Amino acid sequence: MMKKHLRYLRMMKRRGLPTRYHGMVCALIGDSNPTEISFDTDTLRIIIDTGASSAFTFCKQDFISFTPLYETVNGLGSLEIEGIGTVRYIVKDDQGNLTTIEIRDCYYVPNMNFRLLSPQQLCAQSTKKCLHTMNDKVFHLRWNGHTKTIPFSSANNLPVMTTAPGTSLVSAIASKLHKPTKNIFCFKSSKKVPDYEQQLQLASKEDADTIPTTHKLRCSKSECEECAYLQDTTKEILKNTKSTLVPAEVKYLRWHQKLGHPSFATMKCLSKKGYIPRFIKDMQEEPVCLGCEEITKPGDLIHADQAECSQPGRPMTFSGYNSKTKIVCFTIFVDSISKKIWVEFQTSTEADQTLKGKKRLEKDAAKYNVKIKAFRTDNGVFRSKSFKDEIEKCEQDISFCGVGQHSQNGVAERHVRTIVEKARAMLLHASSFWNDALDTELWTFAVNYAVHIWNNTPREDLDLLSPEEKFSGVNISKDTKRKQIRKFHPFGCPTYVLD
Repeated sequence: MMKKHLRYLRMMKRRGLPTRYHGMVCALIGDSNPTEISFDTDTLRIIIDTGASSAFTFCKQDFISFTPLYETVNGLGSLEIEGIGTVRYIVKDDQGNLTTIEIRDCYYVPNMNFRLLSPQQLCAQSTKKCLHTMNDKVFHLRWNGHTKTIPFSSANNLPVMTTAPGTSLVSAIASKLHKPTKNIFCFKSSKKVPDYEQQLQLASKEDADTIPTTHKLRCSKSECEECAYLQDTTKEILKNTKSTLVPAEVKYLRWHQKLGHPSFATMKCLSKKGYIPRFIKDMQEEPVCLGCEEITKPGDLIHADQAECSQPGRPMTFSGYNSKTKIVCFTIFVDSISKKIWVEFQTSTEADQTLKGKKRLEKDAAKYNVKIKAFRTDNGVFRSKSFKDEIEKCEQDISFCGVGQHSQNGVAERHVRTIVEKARAMLLHASSFWNDALDTELWTFAVNYAVHIWNNTPREDLDLLSPEEKFSGVNISKDTKRKQIRKFHPFGCPTYVLD
């Protein structure tokens, strides 16, 4: 039997080896009936993290160009960087076409145990329009004319992209079969290869992202119930709205549910490209979906996150004199609709100081009759008992990200990065003119001024309203807005006072 298997494999080698390798190894591990099995030795798992500014990998073979570099990355627990270069991954897009993802300036960190991809870095390096969106179920990535839908892993609640399957490793083994030895398949096992029913049971227990693409997915009873739920949802919408939806809106909601409840902008984009019915691109308003979270007004959802700084910052005192107590972190709050930002400087990451920032936010919102309804945060201090008690006391809701899944709080993460980069640019520019007068302790003032400029600058996505106007509901005239903007000054510029 062993000689028969080797003759079979040598014959496959002479014929050029098919893409999907079939080997008769079952007879060698205790099963008397040879069974064909599929090999996939090339698939890689890559975590997508919108909170990361760069890509990372622990495998040097991923690089197509490499330069040694010795630095430390602190965001992942002070790991040592040993190189930087360009990586290339082969993936299958949503249309089943093989394409490549190339990322420049990817860091080589051998002590990591996972690969990490930054969608912001990929978009910045793409030659064509690039964007990424996500909901609670899937992550959508579009780059260089390709689209890929990436599911969240059930094991760690992270969007995990898998590369295209392949058989290069098993092909390398088979290439040695032209000189077979008696020890080439000397594997022993007390277990037999499971039959078809057992394979289905094992596959249902595995992470969905690790199941080979050759497996046929069968609809279980629970999945059929979910399909029925989606159909009932449309019926429920029609019932609740007293059948006021036109047929086009009903069709839109069905596609909206099929695609995992994407945003209205994503639906229109898919419609323009012809992937879904064309009429959707001409719709002016999105029908209400019962399954989607209703975030329509300022205060409906506040994103919050904390940022720590290794350089102690100077507190902003009314007297103007420096203090021995230094700022080591700040908490940022971002309104989901208006994009208005609040920042609370803290001497520690404890919950009592974070609660002060929350109360100041609510006090500011009360001036405009805006009620804060819900928060979305990371874990950490926001899971403390005192913070959750305050949420319950104010009759508010709070949702937390999965462990290590900062991308689920991507709005706050993105705004922290934006404000920090603006503050850093301000400090660098000011120090180039007034190096003796400026100190790195003044980063708190730079952050505070960056937030002030952000909140009072008109935005195109807000119909040329500023975040302050959008949140308060009070629109100011164009002349008043122009005068307000002209009062902005470069950070650190000299000020003269007449005495």
